[in-house]
Amino acid sequence: MKLKYYILHVLALACTIQAQSLDSLLTVAGQNSQRLQSLLHKRDAMLHRASGMEYLPPPTISVEFSQIPVNEINIVDKSISNSIAISQMFPVGGKLQAMAAAEKKGVHAVLYEYKAELRKLNASVTMQYYAAWGIAKKMQVQKELLQIMERSLESLRSRYSSGGLLADIYMAEGLLSSSRQALQALEHEYDGAVLALKSATGYSGDISFATVVVHEGEDAIPVQNSIQEFPQVNPELLKMQAMENMKLAEHDANNRELIPDLMVQAMFMRMPQGMIVTTGQSMAMLTGMPKTEYMYSLMASVTLPFMPWSKGGIEKKSEALLAEAKQFQFERLDMERVMNTTLQKLLGAYRANKEKAHGLKTVTIPLLHQAEEAATSAFAAGSLSMPQYYEYLKMRTMEEMNYYMAVTDMHMNAAEIRMITASETITEFDRK
Repeated sequence: MKLKYYILHVLALACTIQAQSLDSLLTVAGQNSQRLQSLLHKRDAMLHRASGMEYLPPPTISVEFSQIPVNEINIVDKSISNSIAISQMFPVGGKLQAMAAAEKKGVHAVLYEYKAELRKLNASVTMQYYAAWGIAKKMQVQKELLQIMERSLESLRSRYSSGGLLADIYMAEGLLSSSRQALQALEHEYDGAVLALKSATGYSGDISFATVVVHEGEDAIPVQNSIQEFPQVNPELLKMQAMENMKLAEHDANNRELIPDLMVQAMFMRMPQGMIVTTGQSMAMLTGMPKTEYMYSLMASVTLPFMPWSKGGIEKKSEALLAEAKQFQFERLDMERVMNTTLQKLLGAYRANKEKAHGLKTVTIPLLHQAEEAATSAFAAGSLSMPQYYEYLKMRTMEEMNYYMAVTDMHMNAAEIRMITASETITEFDRK
């Protein structure tokens, strides 16, 4: 008895593993997406670059051996002077901080791009998931039709032995063959849909929809944000806003280039031949051995980038950066307009598919089931021919498939709505 329960437990676990949920596939897709990994590394690179911009430029060190006689190789003691100097440039006016701030604005753009790509990936995987689910449900309906057709054929064969029509048997066999071909076509379509889903997610295991339950009601796809709020939360629009802010920050950093920079230099000098004697010095200085002299000097200099022949390049670059900021601004406004139109269309399609699914499930399909039951009784009694009976079966099968197609389309619409609104649920959008 324990072995029996163990086997049942293992089988149940195996079924659970195969029935991959949408949430788990979305997680796998996010982990396997090379595009998302690329954006994360791009973000890290920009953060490192921004941090590096706040450091001072490297100092400069120089060594000089001045006025060495041509016939001497001792450059240290035979030169007039030896000197070593170190200089450091100090950008002033907050230039370094402004450049780092502009780069960090670019980091925000990459983060929003990452969120946008993740939304697109989730929408794509969700749509492919429900496409495969819808085909799986249509296969289930088609298999039920085949079972009814096989039972009907057996009934006709037994009826033929009692004087039934041979034509009905041929008709049933032909319809059964046609239904099998339709099932094979659905199976090939399902294999392609599952392959596309695996390719999008990078998932290599088995995918089954046997235990997946999908509802067509509001609870399946509720919305948090209203239509008026989506421009403030859509990551693609926020990315364009971040790009505009980055260009404005670059414009500010570029304008600071007109502020002069400070260069400070310190030099230490050694004169191995002593001080140089000039005509204005006393002759007494010529007596005795030359004495090595040591000196130092300090120097400060500033750049003049605001001079008329220099500032033109900086000003033209500022104008270009302002133009690029305007470019991103108008691109964002145009994108918002297109998204708003697309959102309105998706909301209309979502409501239409939801109403269609609800009507089919609550009214049409129950009535067709009752009609099919009555037709089955009439067919068993011999008062209904095979072609007439098949019309009842075909109508009920077709409407059940239409129901699953409506639910599939509804969830696809919801996935695209979530991508635009950047929300997890869509209850607010479902209100008329």
